[in-house]
Amino acid sequence: MKKAEEWQWSSVWRREEGTVEQKKLLSAWPTTMPSNYLKILNQPLTTAEEEALERSEEKSVPYGTDTWVHKIVKKYKIEQVLKGVGRPRNGG
Repeated sequence: MKKAEEWQWSSVWRREEGTVEQKKLLSAWPTTMPSNYLKILNQPLTTAEEEALERSEEKSVPYGTDTWVHKIVKKYKIEQVLKGVGRPRNGG
């Protein structure tokens, strides 16, 4: 398998090839779905993108450009994800 949509246990396969019943299992996209999302999905990530995605996952912060992240954080009222955990540092 070379493409994400070829793996039949993935949500993208269900979205593209699944039955009506299988498609009902999927949630609606929280944002507008890009018209070229399959092309985007199948592009390899750079090392920097992989690292940023891992940080995003670890901290439960939306992944994307700073502008997009701030827009989504505001839209869904999840500003706390951008703040550090714990008490602020003393004197800094």
